[in-house]
Amino acid sequence: MIRPPNGKAYKVDMMRPKVFHSNEAAKIKAFFNEEGYVVVKNVSDAHNRKALIKCMQAVTAPETNRLGFLDLYHSDELAQMRQDERLRSRYFPRSER
Repeated sequence: MIRPPNGKAYKVDMMRPKVFHSNEAAKIKAFFNEEGYVVVKNVSDAHNRKALIKCMQAVTAPETNRLGFLDLYHSDELAQMRQDERLRSRYFPRSER
């Protein structure tokens, strides 16, 4: 159950996202175009993922009153994740940077 600031509890069904390996570029692009998100293996390290989880737990903590908004787009954790060389090198080869 998730309980937002209005106090009403909502049952949330957790999904199991389709996960791609970083060498499946055509499949990744097709899935992203269809679904609007993608989960890719081996493009970040455990330290960055743990930091991002900690950040998201803090932002979504019950005592945090965000009026339904989550400000994650400026977090250092997301910046570190998107700047990870494994992610950048997979989708932005050096010749294109």
